[in-house]
Amino acid sequence: MKSSFAVSLRVLFRSSLSVGCILLTTLRTSAQWTGASHDTLTRDAIRDEVEKQALAVDVSNTLHAVWKKANPGGGWRVFYSKKAPSGAWSLPREVADSTLLIFRYALAVNPQSGVPYVAFERESAVPREIILARDSAGTWVHTRITANASEDLSPTLAVDSAGYLHVAWIGQDTSANWKIAYATNRSGVWQTQLLTASEPGPFGSGAEPFIAVTPAGIAHIFYRGGDFGTYHIHHAWNAQPGGTTWSYEIVTTPNGNDFSARAVIDAQGTIHLLASGNDGFGFPPRAYYLTKTAAGGWSTPQHANQGGNGWGGSLVIDRFGIAHITWDETSGNIYTGNLFYATNKSGQWVSVPILSDGKTFSGSLTVDGTGKGHAIAFNGETFQTQEILVIHSSSALTDVRSDEYSLPFDIVLEQNYPNPFNPVTTIRFGVRGSARATLKVFDVLGREVATLLDEVVGSGFRSVEFSAQSESRNLSSGVYFYRLEFGGLVRQRRMVILK
Repeated sequence: MKSSFAVSLRVLFRSSLSVGCILLTTLRTSAQWTGASHDTLTRDAIRDEVEKQALAVDVSNTLHAVWKKANPGGGWRVFYSKKAPSGAWSLPREVADSTLLIFRYALAVNPQSGVPYVAFERESAVPREIILARDSAGTWVHTRITANASEDLSPTLAVDSAGYLHVAWIGQDTSANWKIAYATNRSGVWQTQLLTASEPGPFGSGAEPFIAVTPAGIAHIFYRGGDFGTYHIHHAWNAQPGGTTWSYEIVTTPNGNDFSARAVIDAQGTIHLLASGNDGFGFPPRAYYLTKTAAGGWSTPQHANQGGNGWGGSLVIDRFGIAHITWDETSGNIYTGNLFYATNKSGQWVSVPILSDGKTFSGSLTVDGTGKGHAIAFNGETFQTQEILVIHSSSALTDVRSDEYSLPFDIVLEQNYPNPFNPVTTIRFGVRGSARATLKVFDVLGREVATLLDEVVGSGFRSVEFSAQSESRNLSSGVYFYRLEFGGLVRQRRMVILK
């Protein structure tokens, strides 16, 4: 039997039954997941698990996965692997020094460049600190985000449309009260701040923050706030990218208490939220889905895991605004080890099993550019038999018309070619939808030196030629930047004129 004495714990103990073969059985027919394939990323007698942000995909449809492996000396070791659409998983690489005590982590990938980032909680000496790791040509480069005398816990990580990073975590003020903390590198250096009006409560070390950002880079942080009997999802957001002025609200669902949240903000600025909770200890958990437009209030919550009880594990919003989630089934307050998928594609929420072998937990979902779903989870009946699986849907979870396979999720700005150049180069970009697009060139001081495009464009890819030498301009050698703006989204790249 798998049991949990508190809603914030996944599994407190497991049965001692030996692990057998991985059974791809189902409870009912699922067109998308019947016949799903899976990859086993670990094969050892060591406890392996995943966190809430463990799987991501970039515009090339390369999958990026991060998991943690129990360290005999305490804590965890964190590993990363990736898989191109037609390739195999790369050899796992350790994200941090194995001599350090690592605890919770979060993965985010720049969808355009494919560069992965991992924020993790490290304890080399009390207290714990937040570290950011960046993959640089196969080497993990570490940046210490916090350096203080208080605990810093449970990082969550996001990348905005310009490639800037946003990290939120649980910190403490000078009186040791739990607060939500935030940092971004939008200014070129890491700037951290404590959200002094946040209210994670006296047991705020379990606030489990989750961050989502608008395309322009405004941060929205969701976390469990309040106290026993009054736990709800609290929402904090800043007024401008990197800003220090925050607004706050409490989001409620039909649950008596909500403990965890997952969020996505789409290209139109609509917030999509999945909140999970229950009516108290021993009561079955439920996951609710609700939205908030940029100019409106929250929608009526929808029971997302209808047909069963369980905790919402992840939320994906596809390019058509359809919601896709994973959820862990429970029987009362006990995890069954069955992992489910649900979507509101038909206009109502329908759940189907991903893997119902009684030993699969903590599924995290992503959807690639072809519409296929991929879920990472850990599978095993005892700590020593837990292995990491990535399960691939047998067909698309979302409609993808044949002429859209090559289109970007929102916008793509490619590297100019040739680069360096003299005097002519070509810039290629792609967009989805119809809106005004501007493509401009700036020098290193931010001064505009050329406007290459300023008109309404439709879905597709197009190329623009840029000359550093013409009747109206004669640019000198040096570094320049070209910036694409479309539908509120921004992409920027660097180019070099070499004469």
